[in-house]
Amino acid sequence: INTDIIWIPAYTTRDIVNFGLHKAGTIYKYKFTPQDRNLLINGSIKLVPIQLCQYIVTRDIILDGKKYTNGLEIDVEKFEEKVLMTLLKTGTLKCSIKEEYQNSDIIKLCKIYDCLGKTFKTVSTELDIDFEILKEKFELKQGGSNKKISKKDIDLLKELI
Repeated sequence: INTDIIWIPAYTTRDIVNFGLHKAGTIYKYKFTPQDRNLLINGSIKLVPIQLCQYIVTRDIILDGKKYTNGLEIDVEKFEEKVLMTLLKTGTLKCSIKEEYQNSDIIKLCKIYDCLGKTFKTVSTELDIDFEILKEKFELKQGGSNKKISKKDIDLLKELI
């Protein structure tokens, strides 16, 4: 009998009580329960961005016409979110935080990756960074507060945190 509990990493955005007290800004094990789903929907927790996680195949499987063997790490950025969640929920994939981020402040990194597609003005308030510093670092011109964060801006944001 398989008794492994399937979970994926998430983080708390505020203090919550769900089978124990979880403080804001800590790693949370999202276990696909209705309670966890409600916490995700109301914003109490957020899933760790896929860029910070590694995904390992737990059994031999064919996905998108390619054969993957047990224990192989795969790139999941091409999968739709619904497909990815199904693969994780069924235990076909196992998700964990990448080794290189284990000892860093993972919550701050998660918040940075959550800024993708948001405006610099919004990011300055969410990450508590002075907007003038962002304007200088990213060389924003007049009306730069409407410019949105792209993938190439993430590394510069990491330097500011």
